[in-house]
Amino acid sequence: MNKYAVVIGVGSGGDATLMARRILKKADFTVKLLKDRKATLPVVVQAVDWLVQTTTEDDEAVFFFSGHGLTDKLALKDSFLTAAQLRSLLLPLKSHKVFIAIQACYSGSFINDLEGVNRVVVSSAQPDTWSVDNTRYSLWGYKFLLQGIVKGLADTNEDGLVSMQEAYAYSSLGMMSDQYGEPFYL
Repeated sequence: MNKYAVVIGVGSGGDATLMARRILKKADFTVKLLKDRKATLPVVVQAVDWLVQTTTEDDEAVFFFSGHGLTDKLALKDSFLTAAQLRSLLLPLKSHKVFIAIQACYSGSFINDLEGVNRVVVSSAQPDTWSVDNTRYSLWGYKFLLQGIVKGLADTNEDGLVSMQEAYAYSSLGMMSDQYGEPFYL
């Protein structure tokens, strides 16, 4: 079993860097990190194609995007990546362990297009709400990735591991207490 990831950060590069370097690399993933000017539509399509061509059903696959979004659209450096485009790009993935996370305004609008068997899909916002950025990380990146997973604060059963459910519950409570929208998890 091998582990592969495509991580994209446009504008809000802190979350993408955190995901690529502090989470995935430590978990022995081979990571393609595309930030800012490298995150053009042709390069993103090529990176996702690499993910699809490289993974087998026994491998783990991750697609992570952090940046700006509109309903059913993610803003790349040169254009938009639509939910329908991303669905068709990821559809051929053979992996039985796929994690897709999108940190962008209105990212919940991608859930229905990306859901499927053997997939965990997480977004930083509901389909009709915006996601909050601060200077280094988005609020979701800070609560879900940094505090919840990296620092282990979401490990409610204290088994030394942070499950997806624990990370989601931790970030949801933190975001709702900060009066921002609740993340979306499928």
